[in-house]
Amino acid sequence: MKTTRLPKIFPALLALFFLCLGLPLAMAADAASLKVHVLDVGQGDAILVSSPAGRNVLIDAGTPESTQSLLARLDALVRGPLDLIVMTHPHADHIGGMAEVLRKKGTKLFLDPGFDHASKMYAGVVTALEELAIPVKRGQAGRKIDLGGGAVMELLAPSQPFHKGTRSDANANSIVAHLRFGQTAFYLAADSEHETEQRVLEEIVKGKGQSIRSNVYKVAHHGSRHASSDELLAEIQPEIAVISAGKNNRYGHPTPEAMARCSKAGAKIYRTDLHGEVVLTSDGKKVTVKTDREGGDEEAIATAQVARSARDASVEPAKAAASAAVPEGGFIASRKSKSFHAATCRNGQKIVPQNRVHLATLEEARASGKKPARCCLKDDVLTSAAAAPAMDRPATPQSDAQDSDVSLDAPDSAAAYEPIAAAPSEGGYASSKRSKKFHKASCGSAAKIKPANKITFATREEAVASGREPAKDCKP
Repeated sequence: MKTTRLPKIFPALLALFFLCLGLPLAMAADAASLKVHVLDVGQGDAILVSSPAGRNVLIDAGTPESTQSLLARLDALVRGPLDLIVMTHPHADHIGGMAEVLRKKGTKLFLDPGFDHASKMYAGVVTALEELAIPVKRGQAGRKIDLGGGAVMELLAPSQPFHKGTRSDANANSIVAHLRFGQTAFYLAADSEHETEQRVLEEIVKGKGQSIRSNVYKVAHHGSRHASSDELLAEIQPEIAVISAGKNNRYGHPTPEAMARCSKAGAKIYRTDLHGEVVLTSDGKKVTVKTDREGGDEEAIATAQVARSARDASVEPAKAAASAAVPEGGFIASRKSKSFHAATCRNGQKIVPQNRVHLATLEEARASGKKPARCCLKDDVLTSAAAAPAMDRPATPQSDAQDSDVSLDAPDSAAAYEPIAAAPSEGGYASSKRSKKFHKASCGSAAKIKPANKITFATREEAVASGREPAKDCKP
């Protein structure tokens, strides 16, 4: 009697169990699914990944203006602290709410690309990590993060040596992630640009023979024309392309060129400026999409823009190429020059495309070692956006040869959250945040620097670019 009746009452008992826990029945059905929320944070990026095992990973933290709405959304989606926060790169539209999220939501582990950037906002993130004693690891190509339940995130970029002299070195050295679950995959491109894409194609696809084919392509750099190349999209073969961008933003994102390439690759395009938050759910076999809004007439307009761009590109390739050479804001310089200009400066726009370097912020421009051009950057213009002292990445990473994988699922993965030794394990150079000198990592003076103040540099060029001079005791 009992054996025949148990199967009939089991569904009811299961439902009662979840109700007693205060969990909706839908949550039980989602237990074996992977969810990726591309959050609506205006002209910025913030992505919440929730694994089948209940692990929650936040990738970037939006703009300063979206901080409160981001915190409210995280509170609604995640109970307790996050398992991992990934900072893809230290630009304000990706770390605007990072310090507040660290303080008010918390995380067990933090991934940083290790690319030094001089800004007060990044300094605030570093301070929060130090105050809260949150462990930090280097986010670099080859590192795998086990999210549990069969979901794995592998980092495809950045790799060493860092890209230098690009339109934006911070963008070009963004953390790029490939998230896999069952037969589905997501390519999360952050603000990576053509240089990043070429290295992924050369080192990962061709060098290792590794597939980056993905159901979903999180479009690089908010739909900038300087990313999402045909070559990369041919390898990804996306069914879905998601663009995080602010409505009527001053950069013109997403650009018709980028949308045209995504459309040509066969991807259906979703945009946070039109659709609001985009939720992607994978059951391991297929990915379904849910959005806050339908998009309406604006989506039809965007589709028309894509078609028009594709037509214009075929009719006027020279005009399209010239347009692609113009930067989208910030500052501009020549690789052969010692000065930088405002992006709108006529003298700056005369620089030939192959020599042109785009610098997204004043801090980045000054950190390059170049000086402001007097033709367009007077003292009164610069003083309102004075650069903060260069800040190092939050902590020195452990040797990735010994610790390339991170598990957020297994109970014995607690070791992954241990504080990271501040002594350099990869060679290179070191300094104190309070010093204007740098040493060889093996120098006795470097060993005396307090861990909380220690800054490390992978190369001598990186140390010099921070504005410091070589110490005389070890002559680095």
